Amino acid sequence: IGVLPEGMRNWDGSVQEPIFATAKLIKLLSIPVVRVLSKGSYLAFPRWAHYKRKGKITFNYELIIMAEQIKEMSVDEIFHKINTNLSYSEYDFQRRAMNIYQGKNLAERLELFLYLCPGCQQIGTLNSRYDALFCSKCGYGVKYNEYGFFTTDREILYFDNPADWNRWQVSFSKTLLKNYQENNYRGIFIQEEGVNYQKVDHFKKLEPWTDGQLIWKGRKISFYQNGKEYLPFELEHIKGINVQYNDRFDFYYKEQLYQFYFNSNSISAYKWETMIKLAQQIF
Repeated sequence: IGVLPEGMRNWDGSVQEPIFATAKLIKLLSIPVVRVLSKGSYLAFPRWAHYKRKGKITFNYELIIMAEQIKEMSVDEIFHKINTNLSYSEYDFQRRAMNIYQGKNLAERLELFLYLCPGCQQIGTLNSRYDALFCSKCGYGVKYNEYGFFTTDREILYFDNPADWNRWQVSFSKTLLKNYQENNYRGIFIQEEGVNYQKVDHFKKLEPWTDGQLIWKGRKISFYQNGKEYLPFELEHIKGINVQYNDRFDFYYKEQLYQFYFNSNSISAYKWETMIKLAQQIF
């Protein structure tokens, strides 16, 4: 029985914590557990990328729990065991291996993942072209090479890989949200143009509204069209937010599923997922 314990593709090459129900399934089945680590697959096709790359991928198999051990272990112990053994960072591995991953337009769509500029600390100002990622606000830029690392001809290289950049942007996003809260949620936090939405009702898609705006103001986000607020979503009632593919996101609001996608290829759905989840922890 093959199981993908994360339940999703990760964005930065680091294995995420497995779903807890995986440990319950292992306890129920009581069959040997073999851990499989895929090394190089993230760099061969990052989640944010438009094109695949040609390079080395290896699979590491290891028996981590015997059937007779499972009978003596609690579900919590099983979860801890698989979580520990699944720990893996593609960039920690790549610093040692330095495998080459060849392809075209290596940095294209990287702004779907990296949404905060470390130079000017602005949201949504990054754009990609060919092998370059640059900020339209301050001009800071990097190049993404065939090893999956960043280089720059500027004096400062804030981060040499997307994973470290992401850890910073998530941390700085918390700071931005706390500052917004301390300022009594004054003004618009995020505003997006060219937004399309669709309401899903019992697997039947209804007619979408197109070319609207998504505005985050205060403790709610709202869908606007022609300057009028049509759909307000209070952050505390948003559940199950998730990015589909790499460029659209959906969530449940009061038991109703809503999906959002953008006219521009440069708008990050990951940004919205990350920011909303952080806000729900902070506000």
